[in-house]
Amino acid sequence: MDKNNFFVKNKSILTFLILEVIALTAFNFGNVGHVFGLAGSVLAIFGFVFVMGINKDYKSLLPVLIPVGLLLVISLIGSVNSFSKGFATLSNISLLFSLPCFLALGFFLRKLDDVKPRTVLLVVGGAFAAITLCGLFSTLIEYGFFYKEIYKAKPNYYYNGIPYDVTKEMYWLNGFEFSEVYIEYGSLFAVLCAAFLPGLLFLSPKKDKQDFIICAAIGALGVITLLLIPNIKAILIVAFASLFAFVYKFLRNHEKVLKITGISFVVLVGLALLFFIVALINVGIGYKFTGILNRLFVQNRYMVKVTPIFEEVLVKVGGKLTNLFGIRLLADDTVLWMESGMFEVQLIKEVGLIGTLLFAAFLIVSGWFMFHYIKKSKDEDRVKSIFIVMILAYFIYETLFYVVSIAPHIDSYGAFLRSPSLLVILFILGYIFTNPFEKEEKENE
Repeated sequence: MDKNNFFVKNKSILTFLILEVIALTAFNFGNVGHVFGLAGSVLAIFGFVFVMGINKDYKSLLPVLIPVGLLLVISLIGSVNSFSKGFATLSNISLLFSLPCFLALGFFLRKLDDVKPRTVLLVVGGAFAAITLCGLFSTLIEYGFFYKEIYKAKPNYYYNGIPYDVTKEMYWLNGFEFSEVYIEYGSLFAVLCAAFLPGLLFLSPKKDKQDFIICAAIGALGVITLLLIPNIKAILIVAFASLFAFVYKFLRNHEKVLKITGISFVVLVGLALLFFIVALINVGIGYKFTGILNRLFVQNRYMVKVTPIFEEVLVKVGGKLTNLFGIRLLADDTVLWMESGMFEVQLIKEVGLIGTLLFAAFLIVSGWFMFHYIKKSKDEDRVKSIFIVMILAYFIYETLFYVVSIAPHIDSYGAFLRSPSLLVILFILGYIFTNPFEKEEKENE
């Protein structure tokens, strides 16, 4: 490598800027995620220029074009459809570029090879820990310990003459001020912090004292936050996602166990996708399912929230199938504000059925790349486990506890594709991208 090369001499500056933007995005400083999205998009362009200026290896970019292309189409739909009309122009421009660019940003940062994976992990974890700590302190100061149990008998209070349930809220650093948000929103960041705990399986408190303390502190902060709110269901999600770390630690040399684990995961995803498709068909044919199928796909407590959204997607107006690219964003639209608890259903609102299927394809492709990352990458085991558990915990949590309305006292619509936390997860997916066509590298022990 030519050390006099302009790009080699200055890549440290670009690396610092990338990590700074990622940290600010994870912290959502100033509550202006669209600004960080645009900043990350600009840095992705510089990343491409620097990577090409250093090694000029265009072939290595070809595999990553698949997920980048899928995200580009999704972001294009989300930034120009009917749903996008409810957002500012700057927010739509940011969405158009940020999704594919943040994935590419992680990929280019890895290619620059100017920072260790451990450092990237700590930057992301440190930012999530900082915002979680602010939320925990402000909540305890405002409400006290175990306030959900304390106020369980009389949870209601009045704000501008409207009753609100205090047991559903927590305090949060929202921009430059602290305000109430729903527990499901704030808990997500605690879940991402708790994902650091499985990394302790690969660390020795004596040999790796510093890393052990850092991972334990970040992970413990997440768990303590979830216990004090409390949000026990979120802890169970972290525990479930952490099963990957246990399998990777103790059973990775047992090929049959790994195959069974992989097959089980594929089966679960397949069943979930089949349920999703059958539910759509049921709505499309006018709820003609009867008996147990009717109770399963119509009357259970989850589908009661989901089917009205499916109706909006599949409704026929003037003989034409509408809303395949996202629903209308209207303040008085009851379907718009209806909580399904699933980010997949939220995607149908934002980018329609077609965009949702494209995102499902992106997740499948990402799973393929993650598998090769686990198998081929020379990253340390603790880094691998934390990255993967964090990604799994994020999507599982957003599948079960996604909230449309972030704050109880203001009309704060939490669009999934415009979420700063999603941008950070996309960055991680890009950073751990491992070319499945390259030869396997020897891992660092």
